[in-house]
Amino acid sequence: MTKASKLGAIEQARVCHEYALFADAHLQALSKSPELDRLRQNRERAHSEFEHIDTLSKSSKSKTPSAKTGESRRQDFIEDERALQDLENELTVFAKTAMKMYASSLVYSDEFDDSITRLCSMWLEHDDSEDVNRTFAGPVMMIPSHKFIFLGPQLAARLYKPKVLTCFNSALNSLLLRMARDHPFHVLYQVITVAQGADGPQEKSTSKSRRTSDINSTEGRVPAASELLAILHSDKERPLAREAVGRMMVFTNAAVPWCRYEMDKKASTKADHVMTKGTPLLALANLRIPPPSMVPPVDLTKKYSHIATIHRYRSRFKVLGGLHRPKRMVCVDSLGQDHFELVGPTCLRVRVSLIKQFKGDDELRQDAVMEQVFEMTNRILSRDRKTKARDLRFRRYTVIPLPNRSGVMEFVGDSMAIGEYLKPAHTKSVNSFPSWIITDKADIEQKWTILQTTFENDWRSFNRRITLPPSSLNDTSSS
Repeated sequence: MTKASKLGAIEQARVCHEYALFADAHLQALSKSPELDRLRQNRERAHSEFEHIDTLSKSSKSKTPSAKTGESRRQDFIEDERALQDLENELTVFAKTAMKMYASSLVYSDEFDDSITRLCSMWLEHDDSEDVNRTFAGPVMMIPSHKFIFLGPQLAARLYKPKVLTCFNSALNSLLLRMARDHPFHVLYQVITVAQGADGPQEKSTSKSRRTSDINSTEGRVPAASELLAILHSDKERPLAREAVGRMMVFTNAAVPWCRYEMDKKASTKADHVMTKGTPLLALANLRIPPPSMVPPVDLTKKYSHIATIHRYRSRFKVLGGLHRPKRMVCVDSLGQDHFELVGPTCLRVRVSLIKQFKGDDELRQDAVMEQVFEMTNRILSRDRKTKARDLRFRRYTVIPLPNRSGVMEFVGDSMAIGEYLKPAHTKSVNSFPSWIITDKADIEQKWTILQTTFENDWRSFNRRITLPPSSLNDTSSS
C-alpha cells in the first residue's frame, strides 16, 4: 500500500509504525480481556472434570447419570474451545501484523529505532509459535543488523540448538550470525561467554553434572554458540569476523584466570602491585582487537578499519576495596591522537591509557543490564527539549561479562567509592559540630537532664489533651 502511493522512506516508516502500534494495542487489549481468561480457566477446569468422569465411567458398566452429565459437559467444552480458538487466532493475527509492521518501519527509516525493544520482546514472547515465526523469518533478516546490537545480551542468551530445529531457533541463530559477521566487536564476547558454558543467574541452582552434560551434549545453548563461532572461524568471506573470533577468544582465555586470581587479603589498596612473569595477560601484545572496556562506535560500512586496538597491558596494577577486591589494570592503546580524541576525556596524544577494572565472582550481567536501562533513559531524555537543553543524562560505563562469573568493567575516572568518601566526611562533620554538643561529661549530663525534663513536660501536656473531651479542646483552643 505504501509503495503504491509513492511515499518517501520516512513516510512509509511512519505509516508502518502507526499500523504496528494499532495492531500491538489490540493485541495487548485482547490478551487482557476477561473473556479470554474465562475460557482458558474453563479449559483447565474441564480437563480435570473429564478425567474424573472417565474414571467413574470405567468403574461402572451401566450408563450412570455422571456419564450423561459428562456428555453434556463435553458439548459445552467444545463450544468454549471453538470460541477460545477464535480469540487465540485473533491474537496470532495481531502479533504477526504488529511484528511485520515494526520490522518494516525499521527497514525504511532510523526514526523509529526505539521500537526494536518492543519488537524483540514480542518475538521472544512468541518463541513457541511456528506460525508467528514463519511469518517473521523473512522480515527479521531485512532489518539492518546494527539495530539489534543494543539487545545483543538478551538475544545471545536465547541461543539454542534443539533436536529438531524450529523456526524461532533458526531465525535467531541466523540473526546472531549476521550480527557477529557485521559487528564482531559488539557481539562476540556475549557469544563466547555462552559457548564456554556460562549460563547466567540460574546456574547457581544447577548441579555440576548438569552443566558438564550441557557442555558435552549436542543440543542446548553451548553447542549453538560453539557452532556459530566455528562458522565464523572458517568464514573466508568475512576476514574481520574470522580474525576477531580467534583474537577475542585469546583475550578471554587470558583475562578470565586473572579475574579469578585471588589476591592476599592483606594486600594494600594504596600501593601498586606487579603481575608475575608468565601471567597470560602480559603476553597480549599488539592484539588487533579494541580494548574490551571501550566498545568502538558502530561502523555502518562494517569495515572497522580505524579503531583502537590493544597494544599491551601494564604490569603494575592496584587492588580496590570491597568484598571481591577487584583489580584495576591499565591497557595501553595503539592508536594516535586524532582518532582517539573522539572517544572522551581519557584520551591523550600518542597513546591512550585506559583504566579497567577486572572483577571475579561478581554478577556483572546485572551491571550490564542496568547500563542498558541507563542508555534507554538517556535516549528518552535526549528527545525532551528541556532535558536536552540542560544536558541531563546518566554517565555510563562499559561492562563486559566474561565466562566463569567474571568480567571487565570500565573504571570511571575522577571518582571514588562511596565508602572512601563517607569515612573522612563523617570525621569532618563531627569536628564541625557546634561547641555546645561536644563538651565534658558533666555538661553533657546537665544538658541531658534539661532535655529530659522538657520532654516529660511536653509528653504530659500531650496526654492530657488527648484524654479531654472534644468540647474541652474547643474551649482550650478558643481561649
